[in-house]
Amino acid sequence: MRRNLQNSLIVGLLLLLLLGCSKNDLLPGQRIVGTWRLYETGYSPGAGYYVDKIPKRPLQYITLSNDGRLSSEGKNLRGIFEAHYYRVDSTQYGLKIIFMEKKTDTTGFVNSLQIEGNTMRISPACIEGCHMAFVRIY
Repeated sequence: MRRNLQNSLIVGLLLLLLLGCSKNDLLPGQRIVGTWRLYETGYSPGAGYYVDKIPKRPLQYITLSNDGRLSSEGKNLRGIFEAHYYRVDSTQYGLKIIFMEKKTDTTGFVNSLQIEGNTMRISPACIEGCHMAFVRIY
């Protein structure tokens, strides 16, 4: 009887943990909040895939805050990075980062997101494929 009660408690706790996880959660060890330096861009003009290294100077970076705010600096970070807010969602296809004008927006610019250690790769929707790669600096 005591063994069944313990098993039931363990199963109940596991269910609570699973159900309590938000779909916006990053995996353990993945942190998106911080300042990220752009170090490369990749694109395909239709044939092949090209990667351009971005020099450290002048510094080009994005800052992602705990409260969902986004700021950016640099000539290669125009367009989607001029949005004021971001949100991270987890889908069946992986992590997505959505850039929005207002925090309350339900739609925005959807991009694939990969984080490994102190590097982050954002891939906007491009016909032939493209990416921007960042390294954490703060």
